[in-house]
Amino acid sequence: MTHTQLKIHIDAPIERVFELATDFRRYPEWNVNYREVRDVAGSSQHVGTRIYGVLAVVGHAIQGWSELVELDAPRLVRLAGGGEGGTLNVLYRLTPLETGTDVTCDIDYELPARIFDGAMDSLFLERAMERDLRHSAENFEALLGARIPLLA
Repeated sequence: MTHTQLKIHIDAPIERVFELATDFRRYPEWNVNYREVRDVAGSSQHVGTRIYGVLAVVGHAIQGWSELVELDAPRLVRLAGGGEGGTLNVLYRLTPLETGTDVTCDIDYELPARIFDGAMDSLFLERAMERDLRHSAENFEALLGARIPLLA
């Protein structure tokens, strides 16, 4: 399993950051790996909620699911899931500050074997995943900065 981490500061209150982080239907708006969220079974505020969707990793579509396995509003969100032979575990830790919110995102993943089609090595994939995480964080911050109302 591969681990990657990103720490960012967002100029928004923790409640707004948490609201967007748990609005699973909006993931494709900011997360560059989400092509589509097909269904959210349950409430974004309850452990056990499942998110079904399609992710894209270096051009490969992966259908799968994630489950909300831990929630401590508004400070922690943990998702675990998988699909097509891969696994994905995501942990968001939010820390409120006077000037906004510090966010730490830890991702542990194992990609399906078919993605390693001989043309890509693990270092290339690792760097691509890190790049996608940074880009997603920039999109996340931009959505919050735009003051777009978050719909339930």
